[in-house]
Amino acid sequence: MSDHPERPLSAVRRELRIERAVLGIVVHGYARDSYGAGDAFADLAAAEPTMLEVFPLLLWALQRLPRGVGEPTELRDRLTTLYSVPDEETGDA
Repeated sequence: MSDHPERPLSAVRRELRIERAVLGIVVHGYARDSYGAGDAFADLAAAEPTMLEVFPLLLWALQRLPRGVGEPTELRDRLTTLYSVPDEETGDA
């Protein structure tokens, strides 16, 4: 038996979009990229998340900020992974 119950694909995609937006705000804000942070904030606003959805992600991201701009981190790795997941199904099947 799986530890992960079946969830609707649309709900999972929404969670990933919210996570990607929150991490994007933190990473772009840290790098002083106002355009990227604004774009990520617009993506977050479009998903209309609750504070309970945003706050744990925000805490996780802030705890993983790098000490230097060039330093690789778990935060950037996670954001890269999230961008590799498509928002919608493609017709390649």
